[in-house]
Parts: sequence; structure tokens; C-alpha cells
Amino acid sequence: MIVFGAYVLNLSKARSNPLRPFSFIFKEQGSWLMMITAFIYSITATLGKLAIKHSSPSFFAAFYFFCLTIILLSIFPFIKGVRYKNIFYRPFIGMSIGLLVTTMILGHVFAISIVKAAYMISVKRCSVLFGVLYGAILFRETHIHERLIGSLFMVGGVMLIGFLG
Repeated sequence: MIVFGAYVLNLSKARSNPLRPFSFIFKEQGSWLMMITAFIYSITATLGKLAIKHSSPSFFAAFYFFCLTIILLSIFPFIKGVRYKNIFYRPFIGMSIGLLVTTMILGHVFAISIVKAAYMISVKRCSVLFGVLYGAILFRETHIHERLIGSLFMVGGVMLIGFLG
């Protein structure tokens, strides 16, 4: 269901060739980046679960994301358009985002500490539904009905993983 839902996301491009949506995996940079991200998460989620088992969710969250922040801050100067002064431009918005990210991190580590990593990450990936809705509302994307149906299939597949797993 998840793969079928991903196919339906680009169904309008399949009118001339039913296999065309699969070709976008190789043509679009975003698809490649998402596959690389999924690969990285498949490793780090499992290693994170192992680290949490050998320490605690709170310690892992503080240590891992502190290290990740240091690494990202050291990479930022090499990324075009990223400036440190932008971090302090709107402090209230920055602190609000920081609070939300902290809440997400704590929810993530405590959830992954009590269930299998693959199940938790699958449920977390239900965010595809919100991505489609944001695309429609914020970016005025087209073909929202097919993307909504595709994302619902994907969420249904995730729910099957949860119920049958």
C-alpha cells in the first residue's frame, strides 16, 4: 500500500506511460535526496534505539542532538546563503521553533525506546499527509486530490504495519 500510494502521488504524469512515475525516481533530485535520507534514517534509527537501550532516552536526546548541532554549525559556512546572523534575526520565532523541535526530539526518543524502531519510524512518516496539505494550502500545488489519495494509501500501509506487526 505504501508503494502504491507513492505511485499515486504522481499519477497525473502516468497518462502516457504507466511506468512514468517510477522514472521520476531517477530523474528528480528530490527523489534521490529522499532515498538517501531514508537510507541514512534506516541506519541511524536502529543505532539510536541501541544507544537508548544502553543509556536513557533523555541522555541520548541531549548528547546526540548536541553533537549533531555542532556538526551542522561547522558545515553551515560552506553552504551558500546560510548566515549565522540569521539565527538571531527573530529570536521569538527561533525560540518557538527550538521549543517545538525539542518536543519532537523528546517524543521521538521516548517513543523509540518503547517500540520497535521500524514501527515508530513508519508511524512518524505519516507526516506525508501533512506535507500534501501544506503543499495545497501554502504553495498552491496542483493535482492535490491524487496526492491526498496517494498519501492516504501510504498512511493506510503504515497502519497495516502497525496492526499486523
